[in-house]
Amino acid sequence: MNGEEARPPGGMLDQATAASLASALGPVDALAARLGSVVGNPPPGSLHDLDCRRPLGRFVHELAHAALSVSVDHLLGLQAMLRSAHPVYSHMTLLRGALETACLGRWLLDPSASSAERVTRGVAAQVEDFDQRRKFEAAASIDRLPRPSPGRSGAQRRDEVEAQRDANGIPTRRVPESLRLPPRGRAGLRHRLPDHHGGHLLVRSAVPRARGREARGTAAAPSTTSPGSPRRRRCPQASR
Repeated sequence: MNGEEARPPGGMLDQATAASLASALGPVDALAARLGSVVGNPPPGSLHDLDCRRPLGRFVHELAHAALSVSVDHLLGLQAMLRSAHPVYSHMTLLRGALETACLGRWLLDPSASSAERVTRGVAAQVEDFDQRRKFEAAASIDRLPRPSPGRSGAQRRDEVEAQRDANGIPTRRVPESLRLPPRGRAGLRHRLPDHHGGHLLVRSAVPRARGREARGTAAAPSTTSPGSPRRRRCPQASR
């Protein structure tokens, strides 16, 4: 090869980029263990405790934990795959799943937001979750089937949460389509995916489009140093 590094066939990751990604995924096992340790009753005086004292405050941490669990699971899958294969496309599918759910978790748990704001976001996320369930049930015609009591449809569950939200004076909010993270996270990812291996394209492809609009950024993996470290969607400096 005249001293030049051998290039993998097609669009496969080269060994250097795969090794860089694998190195970046080093803290994932510890992150998974840490995530499992925070399930349960909130420590007295914590932000979790503060949020849970508010009406509907439980949605914040229930949905954030679910989102971050999905993110970590995708990262663990990517880690395992890189140990045995050099993928062409599948790593981007895993990265997208990790990025979108991590960004949602970051937005919900934002420590710079007030407790009232986090609860507003948690309710918004739960309303959207039930609305997505409603859409699935309608598309699959499940909403036409008999439903045994006390089972409720996605539409019924969404309407219940909206009624509770309004009764408690919680503002109506939508989960933002675009979450913009600090530049440091994006620069770190670009560094790990160099441009001569299509890194700039990979970053844009990781979270390519959300509801028909171009992605504006991406996210770093959740940090193991702070529960609110940068980490859904097209990655807002958490939108207020």
